[in-house]
Amino acid sequence: MHDHAILFTYYGGAPREVVAQNLDRLRRFNADFPIIPLVHDGALTIEGSVDLSRVPCPWDTADKWRSCDTMIYRWFPDRIVRAKRYILCEWDTYSTTSIREFYAPVWDADVAAVDAFAQGERPDWWFFREIPLLGALAPFAGAVVPLSGTLFSEAALQAICSGPILPAPFCELRVGTLALHAGLKLTSMPFAKPFISWTAQEIRLSEAPGIYHPVKELVAPAPIAADRKSPIS
Repeated sequence: MHDHAILFTYYGGAPREVVAQNLDRLRRFNADFPIIPLVHDGALTIEGSVDLSRVPCPWDTADKWRSCDTMIYRWFPDRIVRAKRYILCEWDTYSTTSIREFYAPVWDADVAAVDAFAQGERPDWWFFREIPLLGALAPFAGAVVPLSGTLFSEAALQAICSGPILPAPFCELRVGTLALHAGLKLTSMPFAKPFISWTAQEIRLSEAPGIYHPVKELVAPAPIAADRKSPIS
């Protein structure tokens, strides 16, 4: 049982050089913990990736962006790596510090994301328009935004992956709803707002130790902050 593990998710169309850069950064700062590359559609670009296209899938995965959360549901039940917590890092995640240091303030959370909320707290969130797709789970509508960067305890992922099959909702709506349906607490990470967003325009790489998302381009010169104490811990 590892203390934590990183789920590094990507798809065949992601730029190879950037995927390699970002994976290398995660490995550099988290050398003692497993990083599991998960590929959505079988287009393997990382040696040792788990090809999830081979796993039976009752979800609608035609749109890889909308359905990226299904990679978790397909991998977790038959996982060969066990950890007390899992951190989802999509391919466009760039690191200048370790996962353990960055997530210290929420290390024991059930589910933690930059913004995590129930419908009643943020009824104006765009994807709550898809609540009809939740069926009987509509009263539990919730969200984790963005999905990349979300931390899950092992117990939380066990409960989420054991929940009802919701074939079509947007990924961030589906994960938040399944978590609330399972009785899990959603925890927001305001300290992460300068680092993790759903849009690249809001992110500016700096020497500040952090987990940055999205970073979809090669970084040169790469900010190095391994010897600095994170201001968020």
